[in-house]
This record gives sequence, C-alpha cells and structure tokens, in this order.
Amino acid sequence: MRRFAVFARSALFASIVMVATATFAGCHREMEPTGVGDLTTDPFFIRGTIRSSDHPWGFFVEGQPGTSYRVTSAHFTVGPNTIIRRADGSAATAADLQVGREIRLWITGVILESLPVQVSAQIVVID
Repeated sequence: MRRFAVFARSALFASIVMVATATFAGCHREMEPTGVGDLTTDPFFIRGTIRSSDHPWGFFVEGQPGTSYRVTSAHFTVGPNTIIRRADGSAATAADLQVGREIRLWITGVILESLPVQVSAQIVVID
C-alpha cells in the first residue's frame, strides 16, 4: 500500500508538471504571432516605428528596447540575408518597410555606438 501511495503522488506530481509546462508553452505561443515565434527565441533588439528610410545607414526606428542594451532609437540596414516577415508569419520585402510601420528588430554583427546606434538587421517583423 505504501508503494502505491508513493507511486500515486509521483504520478500526480508528473501530471501537474506536464499541465503547467503545456500552459506556459501555450502562453508563450499566444505572445508571438503564428509563424514568427519559430524565427528566434531571443528578445528583439528594439520594437518601434520606422521614422525615416532615406538615411545613408538605411532605416531609422524609434521605440522601446527589448534587450539589455536599452536603446530607444537605431539606424538599421537590411541585407541579402535579412529575414523580413509580417506578424502573421507571411513573407515581406524591404519595400514593405515604410515610414510609419511598427516593427520588431533583431540584429546581427557589431553595434556601432554612434548616436543613434547603427546595426544590421537579422530579422524584421512588421507588426
């Protein structure tokens, strides 16, 4: 009887852990639009609005920081390896990055510490 009680408690604990894991995993997926969550698990570099696109360094975005780097504005370039998606996960192009659009930006390479910083886009999601 004692072994059954230990087994029952272990099974109950395992069930609780599985339900909690499924619940938290479901919450994470609700935070990211379908198709976009598979692009990266890292937090975005900055989330904001494209303010201009005519700078020598590409696009200018202002918004909220998403990483510990804590920048609120940045110039970013889009290269041939940049992944550009809409929030629903569908493909987009650099032509879709227009002034006034809300985006999330993930970066690659070095951060040139000018004011504002200059970075290269790895992933851009149009919200």
